[in-house]
Amino acid sequence: MRAEGVSKQTVVHEAAQLFNHIGYSDRYFADVWRACVDTETELSWAYETPDQFARAAFAFAAGQSVAHLHRVIAAHASAPDQLAAIFDGFEYLFSRPPLKGGCALFNTLTEEGCDPDIKALARRELLGIQLAIEHVLRRGRLLGDFVRSIDPPSFAAHITSTLEGAFRLSRVYQTTTYLRSALQHLRRMAMMNMCA
Repeated sequence: MRAEGVSKQTVVHEAAQLFNHIGYSDRYFADVWRACVDTETELSWAYETPDQFARAAFAFAAGQSVAHLHRVIAAHASAPDQLAAIFDGFEYLFSRPPLKGGCALFNTLTEEGCDPDIKALARRELLGIQLAIEHVLRRGRLLGDFVRSIDPPSFAAHITSTLEGAFRLSRVYQTTTYLRSALQHLRRMAMMNMCA
């Protein structure tokens, strides 16, 4: 990938796709670093170590998924529509991920041997998504879209943990069956908690 005038963002984008395929294990950091960053160009100053480079690649990749989910939430006004859009958004991320190799966020969370610092970044991103779901549920309860008995923190945790498990099983068995089943279950639960 060594070429004059290649931007920092282009290098990080390419590295993110490569990491999505091989994983964010620290045993790959130096190899990807050498493949993507030419120390004789202006890019060498951007990342002092392969670890910094890998974190930047992960942040870019995870940011693509998180941004997609925030866009689908913002595209709808009512809390029930936002929740439905979140479910659709997760299905989209699994079937048509923004980068080759899958959704970096769920790949990293389900990957064995992943660098601990990057796994911690993934957990932080997932917590942000969970809090966004919780906000949608709280707002929906306040506006009378959801029943008053709904517990937004518990339901949001249930959604994210169910989807994480479904992503893992779908990835292991290379089928969308688990994800589709989990989404169907979550949609039913959401419907049961909506006001008539």
